[in-house]
Amino acid sequence: MNRDKADVKMLYAAIIRQAIKDWKTACKTDNRKLKRDVRSFFKSEWCALILDVLNLDIRIINDKYDIIK
Repeated sequence: MNRDKADVKMLYAAIIRQAIKDWKTACKTDNRKLKRDVRSFFKSEWCALILDVLNLDIRIINDKYDIIK
């Protein structure tokens, strides 16, 4: 893998980590707006593209964190 692809994957992984961190924070503080925003992100085509590049399945994340209902 060339350097550019590795950099993109690291950036995409950081985006997913931040979204999961935001979800945990939203659950702790019962922040409904943040929960809505995170759910919206995980349902977006942009997230689907990121997960595809990272070879991840949304079901794996959802099984652990129950983000998408």
